[in-house]
Amino acid sequence: MLSVPGDGGVLLHYSTLSGDWTKIQLPTQESIVSADRIRFLSNQWKNILMTGTGLVYHLADSSTDFEVDTLPEVPTSSGVLHKLLNLNIANINEIRYGILYGNGQLMAFKFPYPTPRFDVTFSTQRPVSDLFAFNTWNILAAGDSGKIWKTVGLADPFQKVNQNLTTQKFNRIFGKGDQKIWIAGDSGTLLYSGNGGTSWSKIPVPSEENLLSGWKADSTLWLCGSGGTILYSTDDGQNWETETSGTNENLNDIRWFQNNMYCVGNRGTLLKLNLISSNQKAKSNQGFSLSQSGLRIKLKSQLQTNARLRIISQEGKIIVHQMLEPGQANELQMPNTGIFVIQMIEDSGKADIRKVILFP
Repeated sequence: MLSVPGDGGVLLHYSTLSGDWTKIQLPTQESIVSADRIRFLSNQWKNILMTGTGLVYHLADSSTDFEVDTLPEVPTSSGVLHKLLNLNIANINEIRYGILYGNGQLMAFKFPYPTPRFDVTFSTQRPVSDLFAFNTWNILAAGDSGKIWKTVGLADPFQKVNQNLTTQKFNRIFGKGDQKIWIAGDSGTLLYSGNGGTSWSKIPVPSEENLLSGWKADSTLWLCGSGGTILYSTDDGQNWETETSGTNENLNDIRWFQNNMYCVGNRGTLLKLNLISSNQKAKSNQGFSLSQSGLRIKLKSQLQTNARLRIISQEGKIIVHQMLEPGQANELQMPNTGIFVIQMIEDSGKADIRKVILFP
């Protein structure tokens, strides 16, 4: 499911059957704070939408039909509901999910044990902006003033993770697998952990904008933020490139879905980037010539300025990304046969786009 929650009970929903976006107006004027796929008591998955006061809706798969739904037990708290979190990470015969409140309180639901109920309530005692579940029941929390918490099981309280790297507000936690995790924050803050959140290092990025979300798609790391900022790195953050978004609106979320990157922001902003076709409209200026020998591409540059070279697979994965100088020649070893897109974009903005087919 790919659904974009919004203000005033509005939801944008992408249908995998039709390939179209549909605007859905729920019977409420409240903001939708969470849209996630949750496993419920019937041992089936539901697309669940939730508002800040706990109104719950069930959205049918590949459809715009919705119905009013209820949680098995409605928890009470003085805080505002912030997120419905899927905790079904491990493949065991338990159904678990959590509800996060803006004040940092988390209520975790467990079924069966021995009857369905919210059996664990614990809190970071400080405002939390995002939660990230990984491994078995491990959960990371991040919030204001550079605060990070971690729990190694739902029966254990959150423990503060000490880091002296930043006091900026954190906005989003994201990762790949159960070890590599990133936290995006204000003023160009990006932290990285390669050991499941035990220790952290700071990664410099070429922006002072607030980083509001991120996503790890195959070999590429993506960030979006205030002022229309979109950044990406193909080497886990060692080097960064800026992707033109065409907007100055804050971009609040970015994610990979069916070989496309989607980015959503304020005032109804919805961006789609297909790495294979996004620059196909650019006219070729004959910036390079190609010759093939086996699985190698010999590229002779005819540039007048520096340029960025990207080779993208048919699935949208960036497999080569490097900078070229005028007159530079390269012999590129390709990983396999197939159809590839070669993009060479000069500093001046001129682009040369080629589709190539490699044979064994």
